[in-house]
Order: sequence, then C-alpha cells, then structure tokens
Amino acid sequence: MNIRTFCMLGWVLSFLLSCQRSSPDPIIPDYTDATRYYQEGEVEVIQQYDDNQIFVVFVADGYTRATLRKDGGIYRSTAIQHIEYLFGQAPFSQFRDHFNVSIIYAASTDSSTAFNYGDQPSSQMDGEKLARYVEAATGIEGFSEQVQVLFAVRRPVNGFGGNKTAYFPADQPDIMLHEVGHSFGNLGDEYQYGQGAPLELLADPGTRGVNSNLDITDDPEQVKWKRYFGLSGYEDVGIFEGGFYSDTGVWRPTQTSVMRETRDDGLSHGFNAVGREAIVREIYRLEGKSLSFEAFLEIDQVNVE
Repeated sequence: MNIRTFCMLGWVLSFLLSCQRSSPDPIIPDYTDATRYYQEGEVEVIQQYDDNQIFVVFVADGYTRATLRKDGGIYRSTAIQHIEYLFGQAPFSQFRDHFNVSIIYAASTDSSTAFNYGDQPSSQMDGEKLARYVEAATGIEGFSEQVQVLFAVRRPVNGFGGNKTAYFPADQPDIMLHEVGHSFGNLGDEYQYGQGAPLELLADPGTRGVNSNLDITDDPEQVKWKRYFGLSGYEDVGIFEGGFYSDTGVWRPTQTSVMRETRDDGLSHGFNAVGREAIVREIYRLEGKSLSFEAFLEIDQVNVE
C-alpha cells in the first residue's frame, strides 16, 4: 500500500467516525405529551346539545399509542370517517342535531386483536373498561339504550350489532351502518345464509318494531309494511322472498338495502323506507315522543322526492 492510498483510507475512516459521533440519538416519541397525543381514555366531544339525551360514541381497538396523534393521527381520522358516514345516511342525516357525539381514545399494545363472537369486546378492550369509558363520555352509568356505541376493530372481522353497540372492521363504514341498523333500529338481516334462523323470532314485534323489515307472510293485506303500498315515492316497496338467512318462507320490503348488502365503494344502498321508519321511531321513543305514520311520511319526503 503506497502512502497516498494509506492517507486516503485514513481520511475516509476519520470522516465516518466524525459522522457517527455527530449523528443525533433517535427521537423516542413522548406519548404522554398531551399537546401532541390524545391520552388513554380521553374524550373528544364532536358535538353536544344540552337538551339531547341520545349519544353516539366511537371507540376503537387495535390502534397503538402512535396512532393517537392529534395532528393527523389515524385513530381520529378513522373516527371522523365513520361518524360522518353515519350522519351522511338517511335518516341520521336528518336528525344529526338530536345526538351528542364524541370520540373515546383507547390505545392497544399492538395492532392485533382477539375479536370474535366468544369474547367481545376484544382482549385489548374488555367490557368493564368499555363501560367505564362510555360513562366518562356520556355521564350515563353502564350500558344504556340512550347510547349508541360504534366499536371499530383494526383488522378483518365479521360485524355484529345489538343492544346499542355496533362492532365492525375499521375499514368498512358500510358494515358499520348495517350493524347500527341492528343495534339502533332493531332491524333484521335481509340476506340469505346457511339454513336460516328460527322463524318464530319473526313473530309480532310489539311496540319497539323489532325485525319490522321482515315477515313470514307474503299476504299484501297482512305484511308488516302494507301501509306503504300504493304511496307515491314508495314504488320500490313490495314483497320480496328471502331474508333472515332463509331462501324461502321469509319476505323483505325491498329488493335490496344496507340490511341485505353492504358495499365497500362508499356508495351505500342505505336504509329502505321500512328501515328509515324504524330508526326515526327509535329516536322519537328515546326522546319520549310519539310518531304517527303520517308524521313519518312528512319527515321522509326528502328521501323519496
């Protein structure tokens, strides 16, 4: 090795060592910095009206603390996406100012969850913790029929809805809407699957309109939604066989709706007239008011014009 090569190698080594000494230590995010990150259990109020007693709260599972950034965080953007999707669909779009809406921030240790029908909510958010967080957001102790929970799960899962709680995959807002149809509107599934469900579950729904969008008769004089027949703007309402997981022996009011088919392109089929009526009736019931069919038709005119 000549002297020139030796000097060149020495210069390169000296340069690399100086770069190493001058490189700053990696920055470790301070997730406890409340100016930059939402904290565990923190509640952000999206809208609140003092006279309202119906709540929508969003909470999610499978989101690490890094996603709780206040500036461009994935958790918040996912929450806003679903809240806006819900209130962009009739009849919720017409009654947005009847709801208090908030986001509950909850961090998971990693992005995986153990969500399944056997242990809902998942291992990252147990039922006791969820109840405590919901109470902090609403001021109502325990799970209440006044509170609709939107529970997003950050992985592919089957949706589930009931008792004012909707579980759904976080990247499928139309599945969220479908599950809200179950949990808020007491609507049944209008699709066919497997061997069907016991038809006695479709007996007289009583005053709350459970499964008001399904019937076990195709008699136009007896079917639950007979009042729509012949009304202008409701020509799509009829008697279509198939629903409640059965191919035959069960009928639904329209060819399709979000309770029969969900979409992932942002173009929801939405609730049919019977579904919209059920949701509006539930809003009125929770507010302690009665609703005639004629009054509903006036409210619903904007959706059929």
